[in-house]
Amino acid sequence: MRNLNPSLQAEILRDRARAEIKVNQPISAVNDLIAREQFMVSGKEITQNQLQLWHILQTLSPADLNKALATAHNPTLIGWLQLAIAVADNSGDPNQLAAAVNAWRKSNPTHPVTQEFLNMLAHPVPGIIGRVNRIALLLPLTSQFSTQADAVRDGFMAMDAANTDPDKPTVTVYDTGPDPTQITKYYTAAVANGAQLVVGPLGHDAVQQLVKSGDLSVPTLLLSRTHQKTDQTHEVFQFGLSLEQEARQVAERAYLDGHRRAAILYPDTGWGLRIANAFSSAWQRLGGMVLVSEPYQPGRGDYSQPVKQLLNITQSEERAQMLENLLKIKLKFAPRPRQDIDMIFLEADAQNGRLIKPELNYYRAMQIPVYATSHIFTGHVDVMRDTDLDGIIFGDMPWMLIHDGSIKALRTKLQNGNWKYAHTALGRLYALGVDAYAVIPQLDRLSTEPGVHFDGVTSGLSIGPHGRFHRQLLWAQFQKGAPQLLDKFLDYQGQFALDDGAGIDVPSLTAQ
Repeated sequence: MRNLNPSLQAEILRDRARAEIKVNQPISAVNDLIAREQFMVSGKEITQNQLQLWHILQTLSPADLNKALATAHNPTLIGWLQLAIAVADNSGDPNQLAAAVNAWRKSNPTHPVTQEFLNMLAHPVPGIIGRVNRIALLLPLTSQFSTQADAVRDGFMAMDAANTDPDKPTVTVYDTGPDPTQITKYYTAAVANGAQLVVGPLGHDAVQQLVKSGDLSVPTLLLSRTHQKTDQTHEVFQFGLSLEQEARQVAERAYLDGHRRAAILYPDTGWGLRIANAFSSAWQRLGGMVLVSEPYQPGRGDYSQPVKQLLNITQSEERAQMLENLLKIKLKFAPRPRQDIDMIFLEADAQNGRLIKPELNYYRAMQIPVYATSHIFTGHVDVMRDTDLDGIIFGDMPWMLIHDGSIKALRTKLQNGNWKYAHTALGRLYALGVDAYAVIPQLDRLSTEPGVHFDGVTSGLSIGPHGRFHRQLLWAQFQKGAPQLLDKFLDYQGQFALDDGAGIDVPSLTAQ
């Protein structure tokens, strides 16, 4: 790791800590986060890292803390364990807690804990949203996106029906219609009717229009992301299924898998170029190189030409033709793909991917790893047709990739086998509705305590700058026509849990 740039080393140590938590090694995870600090510069980053470390220690019992303290040798770890024990012994009284934290600091003057962290520990931040009794759900139910809007509504309302809490909020659904320029009118009406939290709107244009209006007068959970500033009097969160964000995670995954020289094959469309650019920017930020980027026309049956261009097969054929013309003989020729790329980012849906991957195999690029976004998977396991996708690695949400355990139980509870779009790509929007409902009680902690993340059915969720949700995808690879989960030690273990290092269940939102 010594030759990697500091930011990447910090990411690797963070991911290692997460993996160790999953295999029940909390003290090892704490040591990784302690080591991670040496690769950080800003005080804010260090404080966030210490919060992640602290949440792991909070999951341990006083007996476990004392047991770890008895065997610890690292002075920094010893200080953290002593602080955790002091806080556990005094957490019931705010005055005693503040005094205990101050006394610990006097006894540990050289410990690297930041004063900002100690201040937050001694004086916990109060909630920012508070009790919500009325929720407004804004969706374009009568528009060209009605099917997608229906899927989000079905997921959201299924969660509401499954919530057995007698004091649960009242949900009112507003149809915002086909014209995104009218969204402010519906938002204002929802607030006037008593909504204390607005979920929606759905769709980039409507979100842009609402944010531009600057009239976000109650806490709002947007169901898409915007690049506009959302600095408002009330909290504004951005939760969507961004393929650009997925492309950046593909770059991170491929880089951590050891690849450095990438080729990009993308559809020659506006959104295809945006996704290719998102991957390229993230890849180069990590230190990778993009050696070739080749567009293709989606929907065509023959992709041999862009594949040959990507692999330099065209140039190889041209050289062979020149030799034949020069020597006046017919040569035995097998085109050889370029040898300088070690991964391919393929942005394609299943229909196009089923045609493109065999072309890559045909031109002897079968050994080059191919990565993709969730767009490559229809949501329905089709081993007959998807054998053509074998080898492709992609990121997706637990709802689409896991078919047993708590995810299966929740699907049975919410859909009962009756949802007509089950096991299709619309399942991702249904899951968006499910998580949009489930995450509401946790918005306070997610937005005020860096390092906390929420294990939803769309992914592991955390909140970054400007209230933007970050999704941590699961990874799978097509094998014999079916997606198979990678990284078995990180298998998904539940849903609707706040992860402070281990999980804390949220009983009022789990399927009963």
